[in-house]
Amino acid sequence: MKRLVLAVLATLLAAPALAASDPAPGPDWKLERSVLLLRHGLRTPLETEAAITGLNEKPLPAWKEPPSLLTAHGVAATRLLGSYLRGWAANGQILPTAGCPADGTVDIWTNSAARTISTGEALADGLAPGCKVKVSHLEPGTRDPLFSPPNEMTGFTPKAAIASIRAEKGDPQGITAPYKAEIALMEKALGCDRRNPPCDIAGSKATLSLSADGKGIDLLGPIYITSGTAQVFLLQYLEGMPMKDVAWGKLDAAELARISRLHALLFEVYARPHYMARHTAFKMAPRVLDALSADKGPALTLLIGHDNNVAALSSLLDVHFQVDGYGQDDPPIGGGLRFERWRDPAGAVWVRLAYLAQTPDQIRHLAPLSVAQPPFTEILPIPGCADTGDFCRLDRLTTLINQALAKS
Repeated sequence: MKRLVLAVLATLLAAPALAASDPAPGPDWKLERSVLLLRHGLRTPLETEAAITGLNEKPLPAWKEPPSLLTAHGVAATRLLGSYLRGWAANGQILPTAGCPADGTVDIWTNSAARTISTGEALADGLAPGCKVKVSHLEPGTRDPLFSPPNEMTGFTPKAAIASIRAEKGDPQGITAPYKAEIALMEKALGCDRRNPPCDIAGSKATLSLSADGKGIDLLGPIYITSGTAQVFLLQYLEGMPMKDVAWGKLDAAELARISRLHALLFEVYARPHYMARHTAFKMAPRVLDALSADKGPALTLLIGHDNNVAALSSLLDVHFQVDGYGQDDPPIGGGLRFERWRDPAGAVWVRLAYLAQTPDQIRHLAPLSVAQPPFTEILPIPGCADTGDFCRLDRLTTLINQALAKS
């Protein structure tokens, strides 16, 4: 993380309201608002997430809640993150330290899935307990174009998508080629190494093709087999299951972090290639810009979606991240992008981008969070604004995003 030492020292002396770990660029700079795009909190596995039929020796452990819903543990962890966000915002003097935020100062919009709505509600409860901060969303279960724009809106066609992915990423078999050691860990957990003959996930044929109805794309092979399964193992760890039940006791926390990269490989096909990123972030990127650019707006805007939303916008901005306990570019549960709007003494408006997420251990152990004990936070300088260090002029950021959205 780059630091301007003199500016930081000046900030600490003249404006102690900001923590040393999250300094302003100078004593006269002012934080005006923040916009966050977050993935939902800890949920139970999706019904078809672990594509391991015929590979696993034992059934997966049962969960208390139905598939795809936030767990009670996940709600508690999300409340902790909400409480931290209140402290961070108060430390930056954009929200009061205590009491209910004034109407209009906090805007929470979630996707219409039950897990995203529950995440918004838990964040609101942690951010302002007892204040009944409004959590807005479309009718539950309906499609929200902000998080999932329809093909006709973006000009998406499956054939063009496949051609673009192949041009940018190459053959899908090559995407997993550098990760034979991580796939071997997955094979160990599944018991592939104890079979005769052993199952060879790394050697399975990778294909990228049109879906049966011709309206989407299908990816089969190592990524399909391992990505969702890696996520399920990590969910078990976050939930606080005994280690004998996490990947059947075959993987430790460090190995879970390594196979997390296998989950991230899914986004190397479905979210990070420019064609896919533009499609997924087609409405989200302008929404973030609008929230940052308005003359007046909420002090805190929270947009609660999914891992592909975070991955797509990250790709559109050409930034990469790696949270402790996760693989590179794997969007952690409950974490995401934090955009900060700052004003300098001359009146110019700047944006700083950070990646914010609880680590697996912070969620597993429901670790209390505060400005002094924060979640993982990494400042992400935006390419194209490199000459300004950690900050990007808002007008420059607007140009970069609009250019990325216009690029076919």
